[in-house]
Amino acid sequence: MNTFNNEIDLPEELVPLLMSSLVCEYASIKRDGTPITSPLIPNPGQDGCTIDVNTGLAYPWKAERARRNPNVCLLYSEPEGLVGEYPAVALVYGQATVQDADLQANTDRYVRAVRSSSTLFGKLPVSILGWMNGYIARIWIAITPLKILWWPGGDIDQTARCWQAPEGIWVKPSDPPPAPFRNNYTPLEAVPNDWRAGMDYAFENLSVPVLTIVDAEGFPVPYRTAGGHITPDGVHLDLFPSMPAKAKGRACLTFHSIQIENGEMIANENYAFIGEVHANGTSASFRVERQLPSASFRRSLKGMISLGRMMMLMRKRLVIEATRRGQPVPVVRLVK
Repeated sequence: MNTFNNEIDLPEELVPLLMSSLVCEYASIKRDGTPITSPLIPNPGQDGCTIDVNTGLAYPWKAERARRNPNVCLLYSEPEGLVGEYPAVALVYGQATVQDADLQANTDRYVRAVRSSSTLFGKLPVSILGWMNGYIARIWIAITPLKILWWPGGDIDQTARCWQAPEGIWVKPSDPPPAPFRNNYTPLEAVPNDWRAGMDYAFENLSVPVLTIVDAEGFPVPYRTAGGHITPDGVHLDLFPSMPAKAKGRACLTFHSIQIENGEMIANENYAFIGEVHANGTSASFRVERQLPSASFRRSLKGMISLGRMMMLMRKRLVIEATRRGQPVPVVRLVK
């Protein structure tokens, strides 16, 4: 497994957490200044200097937001996905580098990663994987850490420890942006007209939500709340005093839960909502504007059928996205 090299020089206690966790909350910023947070799988960077995440070529918005505004954050706070007997909670502030100049190399890297870590993908023949290229074709986002706050043992009532990157650390620029869209996309999943049903489900079935706001330095800062409930006007949230930025303005509220079996993720559900938040001490009100499209996965017959339907929709988009980048549609192949 890759790890950080001497140039980045992170505290040793953080390296297993950042390199081996099964999930983190990735936050980026929309063009209108709204932060968006989604659970993603973190990966060791290829050069030992970055934490890498990826998104599908068929749904590139996480990457496009980071290309426009490279200020991103990663929050490691989901207990089921963290490593260590008493794992830390960690918040990484970083600069993103979007990598989509070689879509085939990106896809090869993703196939290697999932076949080594997933028994499901590891057992599937290449013919089946090829049918799934709507999902497997990837864009990678390399994140260079600039600052890390962490709470040993996950005790966020204590003062956070802080690591800062060396002054003048170099961040590789993103690959050039693709050509503009000719047509607008329709969402892969229909978004409910009434956000309350999704919010009810999320509070009842998923982990306590992550609230993301944009701080004074322009970073989208995600942080676990202490809980909350729906109100006539939106959502009431209970905040921790240790939240590293003031909860005000444009915001995203993200719920997600994962299931782990034999060290492997077998289910992942996530719901996200955007709106405005205003706090008074550790109490905040979140006015919901809408629920965002989201994709959840469960290793069951119903889950696989749903995933298969989404993959068919994604395949239709691959040609558009590859053409925008002046490249052929990547193929799924087994490479070392």
